[in-house]
Amino acid sequence: MLSISKNELKIFFTFFIIYFILIHWTGWNEYSSFALIKSVFDEGKFQIDNYFNYTVDRSYYNGHYYSNKAPGLSFISAPIYTTWKFIYKNLLFSSSYSINNSSIYYETINNQKVILYIENFNVFDLISQFLLTAFTSPLYSALLILLIYKFSKFFIKKENQRLIPVIIFSSGTLILPYAVVFFTHNISLFFVSLSFFILFISLRIKTCNKKIILAGLLAGLSFFIDNLSIIILFSLVIYLILFKKKIFLISFLLGAFLGILPQLLYNFAIFGNPLEFTYKYLDLSIWSTTDFVKEKNTLGFSLFPNPYVILELLIYPFRGLFFYSPILLIALIGFFNKKTNYKNELIFILISVVLLIYVVSGFWAWWGGAGLFGPRYLIFIMPFLLLPLIFSIKKINLKILKILIVISILINLSGLQKWVAINENPATLVLDYNAKEKVASLKIISSPIQEYYFPLFLTNGPRSKILESVLDGKIDIRDKYYLFDDSKMPFFSLLPVGLFLFFVWRKNISIVKFKNFITNNKEIFIVTIFLIFLLNVPGMQYKFLFINWYAEERDESSSFRWMSNNASIQIYSDREKIMKLETTSYHKNRTLNVYVNNELVEKLEVAPHWNKTTTEFRLQKGENIIRFVSKEGCDVPKEVENSTDTRCLSFAFRNI
Repeated sequence: MLSISKNELKIFFTFFIIYFILIHWTGWNEYSSFALIKSVFDEGKFQIDNYFNYTVDRSYYNGHYYSNKAPGLSFISAPIYTTWKFIYKNLLFSSSYSINNSSIYYETINNQKVILYIENFNVFDLISQFLLTAFTSPLYSALLILLIYKFSKFFIKKENQRLIPVIIFSSGTLILPYAVVFFTHNISLFFVSLSFFILFISLRIKTCNKKIILAGLLAGLSFFIDNLSIIILFSLVIYLILFKKKIFLISFLLGAFLGILPQLLYNFAIFGNPLEFTYKYLDLSIWSTTDFVKEKNTLGFSLFPNPYVILELLIYPFRGLFFYSPILLIALIGFFNKKTNYKNELIFILISVVLLIYVVSGFWAWWGGAGLFGPRYLIFIMPFLLLPLIFSIKKINLKILKILIVISILINLSGLQKWVAINENPATLVLDYNAKEKVASLKIISSPIQEYYFPLFLTNGPRSKILESVLDGKIDIRDKYYLFDDSKMPFFSLLPVGLFLFFVWRKNISIVKFKNFITNNKEIFIVTIFLIFLLNVPGMQYKFLFINWYAEERDESSSFRWMSNNASIQIYSDREKIMKLETTSYHKNRTLNVYVNNELVEKLEVAPHWNKTTTEFRLQKGENIIRFVSKEGCDVPKEVENSTDTRCLSFAFRNI
């Protein structure tokens, strides 16, 4: 089981290097785990008090701040961080890790300042972020793809056909976009998938008890890394019960307990109770306005999920699993395979799918948070759909199969752009007003792929933050800036990826094979061109509220938003356009300064009523940052009128 062939090594290194080249750092999620790493291995404590303003993904308990993430990622990353720290301090430099506070940009959330971006992060931390990302998610994701390849040999005999599920799961599912960020999902998924693989071998191929404890340990560790994997762990217990082997079940549970034990000890060290989790104590200075408060005692989960959310999670373009990976639709057919000898495995997979969808649809932030790609919480069922997918492939027309694979790959490749929030307001960490209304109906919230990701993908290709960063003379994988914005070097990342693939697979490539591939797949190229046109409708543009905006409100005329003393809107436009807006001031006359891409373009005197004061200015093609600044600052309604409103208001905008 542990032996690795030459071909398997090539598969592993292929995906590790590709994922490595495409890594990037999105923001709050990573900083939460990074803060815990620095606290534990620099200061010897679990509190992140010295780093809490790095992120909004934080908890507050008994006067201290904590990461709200499962701690496993921070601990398995320890060897990377401590090794780099030793090299940096003893062999390279001995400078401090302090941050230049003059270059910190803040975001205000519920009147609480949170670091949005640090211009001059010290070299140690920047390279730490690179190393932590490069040698965690890409590494474990490549191992996961290798595991899928090894598992497929039990059901697919021809070597070349075994590459089909490898291509599907490595490039046509969310495994791809989450293989290149410092997130818990793919790492936890590898551990629990390996657990299932060991159980399958032990129960189906070589009946033995020796490795069952290891399978349980791996499943428990997956929970330590990402708590949502408890769904798969529970389903694995059901899987063992179906085989009616009591000693196997006991061994697995023992191993699982040992794997979960670090999480319990972590909880006990903080709360004095192993069953308390940091997520229960989200910092209410940030999260008080969210639906989490209603479900605080159940860690944000409801027993009665919204049925409309299930539609959003499965088929709708905002976060639909089958929209982002339509190839997985084929797997549904496999559950109706009556002739299979693997009914217990299909039952395990079906239980995992149903339970995960049920649990996530009842979660207060089912969409996964601001500015993240696809239904990320459903990633835990993806490798397990391999079995029903294989059963279904034989029943599907080959051309249809290829078309679905191409569509899935294009959609997930488009996720290799700068991640942004669409119909989510990072300033309040919730779905915006219009989106929440749509969730209570059959209306579509939005289509991030069509509105943002795919047009940018056609412009830039897959982005390689590390390559662009190095060419810019630094190592900085954060999403804030890219060297080749505005298509200065479109599809630049494909050059090193293509050269690497040719070097590794050159013996498997020939001109004859390439010509045959083109000849046999003409229809696929035609469908691909049509799909590109469909997903890049001319005139599509995407804009989102970025800094210091309050939640959307509505009056008898239309919806509007208030800002504090300054706020920004970030707009991606497919061509030059004129932007128009209508504004009013709060409580008194104020001067509004409007900056477009750091250039002052307008000074407006605005009265405290909707007086049709309007302005318009030209946007450039590509990314635009529009910043609004109140010269007289903002006022708190509670202090100037009979109100309980504690927001600090300056201007409101509508009809942008």
